[in-house]
Amino acid sequence: MPKVGEGKLLKRLCDGYPFAKNIITTTVQTNYPLGLDDLPAWDDFEGCRTFTAKLCQDYTVYIPTNDEVDAEQCITQNEDNLVGPLHINLDVNEDKVKDMDDVSMDASTDLVLANHSVDRSSPSHIPVTLKHFQMLARLGRAPELSMYSNIETGAEFYRDEEEYVRPDEKGKCNAVKAESASTTLSPTKNETSPSMTMRRRKRPRRSATNIGSYAVPDSDDDVIADDEPIIKKPPVVETSIQLWMKHLNEIMKQEQRKFKEKKKKAELLEPGVKTRVTKSEFFKSLSSHLRNLQKLEEDKRLAIYGPDVLLEVYTDDDDDDDYRRKTRTKRRKSLRSL
Repeated sequence: MPKVGEGKLLKRLCDGYPFAKNIITTTVQTNYPLGLDDLPAWDDFEGCRTFTAKLCQDYTVYIPTNDEVDAEQCITQNEDNLVGPLHINLDVNEDKVKDMDDVSMDASTDLVLANHSVDRSSPSHIPVTLKHFQMLARLGRAPELSMYSNIETGAEFYRDEEEYVRPDEKGKCNAVKAESASTTLSPTKNETSPSMTMRRRKRPRRSATNIGSYAVPDSDDDVIADDEPIIKKPPVVETSIQLWMKHLNEIMKQEQRKFKEKKKKAELLEPGVKTRVTKSEFFKSLSSHLRNLQKLEEDKRLAIYGPDVLLEVYTDDDDDDDYRRKTRTKRRKSLRSL
């Protein structure tokens, strides 16, 4: 059988030997767990660079980045040896080639969660979760472009693998919490004394008949109002892209704090010397793709709800917006009076 990826190998085993599915699931979840606690610290640059998941070992050679290797260290030949024939060994050991995975990928994209590798209930590939981004942020590695493209095409938001593998249990847990909250609140209603209820009674409101009407008799205002077409807009709902953007923005803030802390440490090591601190690959990738997601979400919302809803959704403070509108109207009135 040719060498394949770990996920495809597990799929073949589960499809070919259904009785072994439970054994494989238990073994993978027990011996190959992967979480944020299993990763090295974000400031352990060497550990983050060489880290690979247990279930997704990558035997390719790690090539240092440009900022880790000085240009002078790349010179491997002396000036005396620059002139002469160049001998290249073209003999390749076939055993070594067979050991290499045919679909070998970078370890940064092989952070496949154990439960995802076993769960094959859906025909689609491994779903994107927020945990993937959190782990890649810890390692400082850029996510695959397919992860961003899945979000752009409307991929559902999952915090971790548990929300994807066992969504029913999550719903049951929420139902139990709701029932417990209702049961705890019910005795308090029965314990209230009649004297307290008498004190809490509100003053009866005036009847509608006593309120005077300001409508002009024999006017056509009601007829005109009835003839105007009522445009019903769809209700504003938080989309999956908005959920992704909200949580990815939180990760972006954490990355900015890490970069500032890294810059301060570099300045303390060499005071008075301007040091060049590079951003991580994850920082660069997320900052560029967040702008693309923002523009895509705005275009979709503009097409569905119109420009008015865009202003209501993206304003930080409604009171501040009302204040701005009031100030504009006052300015117009003052200009007209002049």
